[in-house]
Amino acid sequence: MCGINGFIDTRIGEEESRNILDDMLRATHHRGPDYTGTYHHRAVHLGHNRLSIIDLSDEANQPFFLDHLVMVYNGEIYNYLEIKKELEGLGVHFTTQSDTEVLLRSYQQWGPDCVQRFMGMWAFAIYDTEEERLFASRDRFGIKPFHYIHRGESFCFSSEFKALRRSPSFDTTVDQRQVALGLQLGMVYHQESTYWQSVKNLPGGHNLIFQKGSLKVWRYWDVTEFATDERSFEEKAEEFRELFLQSIRLHLRSDVPLGTCLSGGIDSSSIVSSVCHLYPEQELHTFSVYYDQEGYDERKWMQEVVKKYPQISPHYFSPSDAELDEHLEKFLSVQEVPIAGSSPFSQYFLMRLAKDCGVTVTLDGQGADEYLIGYMHAFPRIIADHLRKGRIGAAMSETQAHRKVSGMRQKGLIDLGMKTMASLLMDEPRLSELAMLRALPYLMKEDYKADEPGNAAQSRTYSQHHTLAFHSTLPTLLHYADRNSMAFSIESRVPFLDHRLVEAAFKMKVTDHVHQGVTKSVLRRSMRGIIPKAIEERKDKVAFKTPGDIRWLRGPLGHLLEPVDGLFDILDRSRTMGYLNEFQQGDDRYGKLIWRVAMLNHWLARQ
Repeated sequence: MCGINGFIDTRIGEEESRNILDDMLRATHHRGPDYTGTYHHRAVHLGHNRLSIIDLSDEANQPFFLDHLVMVYNGEIYNYLEIKKELEGLGVHFTTQSDTEVLLRSYQQWGPDCVQRFMGMWAFAIYDTEEERLFASRDRFGIKPFHYIHRGESFCFSSEFKALRRSPSFDTTVDQRQVALGLQLGMVYHQESTYWQSVKNLPGGHNLIFQKGSLKVWRYWDVTEFATDERSFEEKAEEFRELFLQSIRLHLRSDVPLGTCLSGGIDSSSIVSSVCHLYPEQELHTFSVYYDQEGYDERKWMQEVVKKYPQISPHYFSPSDAELDEHLEKFLSVQEVPIAGSSPFSQYFLMRLAKDCGVTVTLDGQGADEYLIGYMHAFPRIIADHLRKGRIGAAMSETQAHRKVSGMRQKGLIDLGMKTMASLLMDEPRLSELAMLRALPYLMKEDYKADEPGNAAQSRTYSQHHTLAFHSTLPTLLHYADRNSMAFSIESRVPFLDHRLVEAAFKMKVTDHVHQGVTKSVLRRSMRGIIPKAIEERKDKVAFKTPGDIRWLRGPLGHLLEPVDGLFDILDRSRTMGYLNEFQQGDDRYGKLIWRVAMLNHWLARQ
């Protein structure tokens, strides 16, 4: 994992260009403290902060050079050994043991299509000195960041926004539509948009070419097949098991100490248990954050995994109010954007714990909920899909099962019915528009739309989860994970985001994933015998919870609610102050919204 920076700008002199690149590299030094390298050629300037993970030798430092190609690269190509063997069969000779060289020689051999061969996470830029062309790519899910500014003949990119602030092309004008998306839907990006009008985000699964002032961006990968797999449930579960274990093996390739995060849910438990199942003689360090309050302490579930696999060395941490206050400014500076919920703050402490224990690589469970249908808010779409196909009995059965499993009361059942009807009558883009205006009280001065793109899925359920995976929830979670891990120079890996797993899951029927009120059925079956039985049979869906949204704002973080200059240039003063006053008087109904207003307030104060 590393930090990449660069720009092409004919307007800036050589000395100033070198100073700008040095400033950018200082801003991202935490991403790669092991080595910093630069490349300068006329108007082209590339820089790299290296965090050494595979091939720790100096020969693998970057920028990496090959004939007329120069590359800066952040990430890991997990199947680099297999690609290397294929290239050697074509007569290619290697001088290092790094995946960096494999990547660049792959590009030399196959051009932009090389990314189709990669299994991993990446953001890289390759400059061709003969063609005067910059080619950049981001992994299929956007695990690794790539942000850029394109203005006229100039182009500037970085792993983090704070480095782009050093560019003369950076403009602080806020993108108010993105603010609305953050407040209402909790998104930190939306496709290409960011919180600044001048800065764009290269979405996951996209490539980019910048040449002589012209910019071209295109998608190279997407999920296009839905519910086409007609095999038995057992066959699908067995295939998923094999693919998942393959992914775990690939994600364990490292030349530095490695550990795993453990939350007590089925996703992280599947990762930890699979590592222990595959390597029973190998000690494994796990890292967990908990809060000593009812409803926020998952240690009893974590202990189920620890008891099953004695080679686990568990590490636990519970942040105090004083530590929350002490680390708040650094955490928010690390994240760079307003935070939609308090759980990323817990993840920050989780990564600090891993760093204190001497670990450089962690495995984490992001991504599973978005394609294995793990969220409870999927049920209105699931029931609507049954109704659309005339399966009245199945719709009623799933409703009753969901009510029983979730402990739903009458009010919840009415809400489920209303959302089911909306899902029956509206497509996903229209549902996103409705959520934008109705999910939480709308505080913006202006009206903005979500503008979600459609997709090839015929079912409402898969249409929703394609959006969650590629446009809304998952990109936001990956941003949090990247910034929190990199703050402590840790590489965070996500084995559930092997694209073969995602493609296989979307080809399954929705009923393979959710049946009789129980989510993630395929994952539960595929992990049988590997995860503890108590975890397999656990039915409640508990997010990476913290007591933060409400309790922290009424305690150590209450000062964040003092409005700053600029807040009411964007938000309606009367409506906003009304909800703030109600919250301060003890009304918890919109605690999530108040947290988001507090985060926006803090962010605006530092622009």
